[in-house]
Amino acid sequence: MPNLLCSPFLSEDTARYRTIVVIPNHKGACQNHDHVCPDIRCGVNEPPIRFPFRLYDQPSYCGFFGFELQCNGNNRTEIELPANSGMKFLVKEISYKSQEIHLYNKYYKCKLEEDKLKILDLSIGPPFEFSSAHFPTVGSILFNCSSSTGFEGTIYCIRAVESTANIGLYLRELVSCTKIVDKSSLPPELFRDSNFQLTWRNPSCAHCEAKGKRCGLLKRKGAEIETECFGMMSKTQEGNIN
Repeated sequence: MPNLLCSPFLSEDTARYRTIVVIPNHKGACQNHDHVCPDIRCGVNEPPIRFPFRLYDQPSYCGFFGFELQCNGNNRTEIELPANSGMKFLVKEISYKSQEIHLYNKYYKCKLEEDKLKILDLSIGPPFEFSSAHFPTVGSILFNCSSSTGFEGTIYCIRAVESTANIGLYLRELVSCTKIVDKSSLPPELFRDSNFQLTWRNPSCAHCEAKGKRCGLLKRKGAEIETECFGMMSKTQEGNIN
């Protein structure tokens, strides 16, 4: 009888419409730990998914709360931020060693003039935060200024705040400008770049990844999260350690 804990858990719909690539565990790993889940990819060139991340169709023990991913119809990896918001970002890379996830930001500009600037709805909270290595710890304030002022770069339509003016990165004194929205939680780069990075502190698995070992949840007591290293990754999985 097969060990179900070592087998990929996919719903019938997922198996029918998604191309899931399963990277086998190292031989014997399942004898050393109760809950071992295989690395999974949404597509051949997609990032490997392992603890603390999991697909929605995998058992809950395969990942940690807040790290749920999904495969879209094009076999691309997506994450919804915040949860249940409808804002889905493509996952370009997951760096397990540095505990960073690299995302494609399709909301930094509008597709249609009547669309609002959806990035204004973005709210980042635990377990993720903006990576300090890529973003300064400053927020954003959007102003409506006269067309004669100097701008560097362009921030596309701002219908969400009832303004049709072009908004850009203003480098001079704010003369004849009116503040239209204050987003202290969002770094300025989000309004003019198609890529951004998030990092997470817990669960911490970087030490396991550095040793070429698998990582799992040992125990959780309140806000304290303790992980454990176990087994060894296969050569295929070691090649996916970033």
